[in-house]
Amino acid sequence: AVRDYILNPRLGNGGHWGLGCYFESKIGMFHELVQLWIRASYDVLFPNEEDRLFMFKKTLSSEDISPLAGGSFAALPDDAAKAQRLNDYIRQYIFPSSFKATVAPGGVLNFVAALNVDFTKRIRGALGYDFYAQGAESIKAIHNTTTDINSLRVTDAQGPSVYQHKIFTEYFYHNKKKDRDLGVGVGGDVTVSSQRIGEDWTVYLKALWSF
Repeated sequence: AVRDYILNPRLGNGGHWGLGCYFESKIGMFHELVQLWIRASYDVLFPNEEDRLFMFKKTLSSEDISPLAGGSFAALPDDAAKAQRLNDYIRQYIFPSSFKATVAPGGVLNFVAALNVDFTKRIRGALGYDFYAQGAESIKAIHNTTTDINSLRVTDAQGPSVYQHKIFTEYFYHNKKKDRDLGVGVGGDVTVSSQRIGEDWTVYLKALWSF
């Protein structure tokens, strides 16, 4: 089964449907030389079925599978029972099992604020802040198995709550004339703080022209 997961992983799904709302505002200041742009949104994601890996709860110890330790392992009636004991130990400590589960993702909150400044008629810049947060997942049930969900380490299979703080900036040169429109810019963003989510940075170039 583990070889199957590696060669043909079935984890995840096609995504979750959701429903959300947002608020957006743009405020001009200093005769429109500076614009403050704000956007806040919240999305609720609906439960859907996913293939997830689960570890079983730990009920065995190393003594329970050691022939040298004697005790319960030595007292097992035959090789089949001993093989089952070893298999149970492996599921609890080494290799997880895959089950189709109903997963409810946490809600997603996003807040973005940016200052756009027109330095000249052709040069403008922006500096902004981006906050992203998602609540913890909740696994409601498992399917197509006789395994009791209470025997699984469900908490370890659920995604935790996460958040990320980023700052971003962009500078753009725009030369617009009657017969042509030309622009070039550079920008990027970087993570300044995060919890249980990867830190990343981005640098980009962009060009604009019309003819």
